[in-house]
Amino acid sequence: MLNKIANRLLLIGAMVVVCITSLCWLVNGMAHAEADVILTVCPSGPPACQFNSIQDALDSTRFAAEVRIAQGTYTDVHTRPRQDVTTTGTVTQMVYINDKYVILHGGYTITDFVHAYPITQPTLLDAHYQGRVIYAANRADVTVEGLHILHGDTGYAFGSDGIAAAGGGIAAFNARLTLRNNHVEGNRIFIWGGGVFLQDTESVIEGNVFLLNTTGGRGASGGALTIFGGTSLISANQFISNSSWGAGGLYLGGVTATLQSNTIISNLAATGGGGIAI
Repeated sequence: MLNKIANRLLLIGAMVVVCITSLCWLVNGMAHAEADVILTVCPSGPPACQFNSIQDALDSTRFAAEVRIAQGTYTDVHTRPRQDVTTTGTVTQMVYINDKYVILHGGYTITDFVHAYPITQPTLLDAHYQGRVIYAANRADVTVEGLHILHGDTGYAFGSDGIAAAGGGIAAFNARLTLRNNHVEGNRIFIWGGGVFLQDTESVIEGNVFLLNTTGGRGASGGALTIFGGTSLISANQFISNSSWGAGGLYLGGVTATLQSNTIISNLAATGGGGIAI
């Protein structure tokens, strides 16, 4: 029978291994880079902004970039070389980041690319289940802020390494990732991390809403979030109504993590913890 976690869990850092030294280095280290160029994206493209595709904006420069994205809905997907546990094959996603420092920031308008208001001026990245929304790998250093990450799915069942069926909304491998004030909703995957999957990645995950993300396979874990390895600070997020075979909300495996002031409510799992499993 499905286990339903309906209580709010706050300040649950004691449930995982805590390493203050590593996390201090993590937070400080992730702030060291600065963008060399600011690029603007809007649905209509030039002349209202520079690009109508986030991927085209990133492909235009080999330097560290901040991409400011105007309100509206973006749906374009792109196929690129795989760069995770193998370099054989391809991956499909809306935004592909490989060995680059990138800031993705939503909530702007075509008349104001200085002030962002992501709540009243929402920026939606909707993959329509044609691929992941964001893929980051190979020492990429990525900040994602003020975006709606919607309807990502690789379309793969469990593969020979499982990674092809991990991370419907966002997947990051051997990277640094900051997720701040995003809405991660309606993403799905077969095995690990319907919303977000991280492997050997240093991460700060704060102020996000994870809603209605799923993993569908028997033995799958982490409807909202799965992390294997690395270090992570998970703070002030809401994990609501996510589902999986095991760990409907979060699955943490071999990661040094601190969880603080998160709300974990109404997540479902057939086994292994409706809200969180470690």
